[in-house]
Amino acid sequence: VQRTENYISLKRYFDVCKDCGIDKKKALELSELFHDLGVFHYYREDIHLKNTIFLNYEWITKALYRVLDNERIKNNSGKFTQNDLDSLWSDESLQEKQGELLSLMLSPKFKIAYEHKKNGYYLVPQLFKDQDVEFKINAVDKLIFRVRYDFMPKGILSQLIVSMHEFIKDDLFGKYQVVFSMEGTDAWIKDTSKTQQNTIEIWLQGKQKNKFLTIILHFLEDINKGSFTNLKYTNEFACNCEQCRSLSIEEKPEYYALETLIGWRNSDFKLRCNKEQKKVDLDTYFTDFPALANNQDKNGERHTHNHNTITVFGDNNQLAQDVKTEKLQLEQNIEKDLDKLKEFSELRVLMEKMSETQAAFQKEVIAEITANRETFFATRREENEFFDYVYDFIDSIKDEQERIKASELIDSNKVDMATKLKFAIPFIIGSYEIEFSTKQKAPRNWKEFKKMMFND
Repeated sequence: VQRTENYISLKRYFDVCKDCGIDKKKALELSELFHDLGVFHYYREDIHLKNTIFLNYEWITKALYRVLDNERIKNNSGKFTQNDLDSLWSDESLQEKQGELLSLMLSPKFKIAYEHKKNGYYLVPQLFKDQDVEFKINAVDKLIFRVRYDFMPKGILSQLIVSMHEFIKDDLFGKYQVVFSMEGTDAWIKDTSKTQQNTIEIWLQGKQKNKFLTIILHFLEDINKGSFTNLKYTNEFACNCEQCRSLSIEEKPEYYALETLIGWRNSDFKLRCNKEQKKVDLDTYFTDFPALANNQDKNGERHTHNHNTITVFGDNNQLAQDVKTEKLQLEQNIEKDLDKLKEFSELRVLMEKMSETQAAFQKEVIAEITANRETFFATRREENEFFDYVYDFIDSIKDEQERIKASELIDSNKVDMATKLKFAIPFIIGSYEIEFSTKQKAPRNWKEFKKMMFND
């Protein structure tokens, strides 16, 4: 099969395994082994790719490079649309797998492109223009950090932009610079590989500097370890003296490696900044940057940091724990929302009958609504059309008391839009005539779900 076809369906793979006396459970176990060995490529954890086995990796590469090497897309700073893909992937074999090929580009494993949430087009960060972004840094209220690589491969910042694209502030990005924002805290990040400095510089300002730095380093760590092999790098804080604190982003402060700071503090070393020629109180690092203070064992002894490991968000780090807690809280809230929906008997039956793909998408879209990442409806007409669907489903509820309760929820001015949508989405997914399957490209998000509904 591999010599003649570029891909096969998961069902066909199971059929081949069955002919060889291998059941589905063993076949899935083998698929992971074959993927690791490069026999074929299968992305079981991705809802949009789990039904396809890719046999020919060269076919995938050529398809993706049709986009990445297209002159019009390169001249447009990496921006492309669905119409571009229809044109570039017009061959029959490519046309049939447009959804999967696009999913590969957007996949967290590949980190090639992302969808612009507001405008609906796609962007490839490695094709961005080399331009400076405007960022004004507060003279005092800032935290400066950098990751310095022994050898810096291309693509680290572009992958970080894809991974954190939802944090991008006001489209402030270029090939070597980007500005992220979270809860009123901004982060300006620069890739200095163009000037052979081999660093990722991170300048933050705002009340949540430590928390945001932890999140950024978490994504960066995933790239350093997941996309590359045996990268060697050092994590460094900028000098905390008054002069270094007052520098602009065009100037260079003194930097000290994380493990060096901890070693100096333990040995009562007196640090003197080369710029100011004044002693720097090492305790200020552990006061201003709690991430350092938390890197200690139960006996109060500080660890020596591994050269190529970012440990400021380790298990003993409160900031990392905050991030984990927030993620867990979101998951728990989604489960509570789903349990509340099951109070409606017909919804409960619909949800129990959902396919695995439907149930997974239901969780995704409820999480998106909970995070409230975008405006739910582009126009009033779109909103009205959506709720026309909802009212049709409510009218079909057999239990009169539940039907009245559902109508009151949707009609109430005291109930916010997010709550109404959390009620409506499972009802529509569970009742929708089109099964999310290989025949119908499963929507990735709330926007694509609306498009599927309105175009049906």
